[in-house]
Amino acid sequence: MKQFNKLNIIFCGIGGQGIVSLAKLTHKILFIEGYEVKCFDVMGLGQRGGSVSSHLRFSKEKILSPLIPVGQVDYLVGLEQTEVLRNIHYLSTDGYLVASDYKLTSPSVNAGLERDTPYTVNDVCATKKIKKTIFYKNILENENISYVNLNFSLLSILLCLLDYDLESAKETIKTIIPQNRDPRKYSCF
Repeated sequence: MKQFNKLNIIFCGIGGQGIVSLAKLTHKILFIEGYEVKCFDVMGLGQRGGSVSSHLRFSKEKILSPLIPVGQVDYLVGLEQTEVLRNIHYLSTDGYLVASDYKLTSPSVNAGLERDTPYTVNDVCATKKIKKTIFYKNILENENISYVNLNFSLLSILLCLLDYDLESAKETIKTIIPQNRDPRKYSCF
C-alpha cells in the first residue's frame, strides 16, 4: 500500500447500499496497516433510501476530528449520482472521484412535488476538471454484478488506487462479513 501522512475519504449513497459497512471495512483495513483512523457516519433519514455518508480520516499522526472540512477530501466514493452531487463540494482540487452511474429518483420527484436535477456527475466533473472513475451500469450487467454488490466493486477500485493488496482486503472482509453472504461479493476482488 502507498504510504500516506494523512488521507480523507467520504463514502456516500443512500440507505441500504452499505455505506456504513464500506466505511467499517475500510477502517479495519487501514487500522491493520498501522494508521490512526477516525470515522463518522452521517445518516439523513436513517432509513432505506435516505441520504447516508461516512467520513473516514486516516493518518500516521493523531486525528483530532472525524469530520472532514469542505474541500479536503482526497477520495469521494459515491454509490448514487444525486448523493455524489450533494457531496462533491468536499472534494479537494486534486481529489479523485470513484462513483457509480446508478441514480435513484426521489419519491418527491416521482410524486411531481419537485423537479429532478438536470445535472449529472459527468457534467460537474467536466466543468470542475475532476479526476474520476465512473462505474457504468453496462459494466455491472456485462460482469453479472448486481447493484447489491456495487459497494464492493467501488471499494476494490478505491483499494487499487491506494495500491492495497486485494487478497489481503478479501481476507479482512471475510473476518467482518458473515460467511453465509453472497459469494459474488468477493468476486469484485
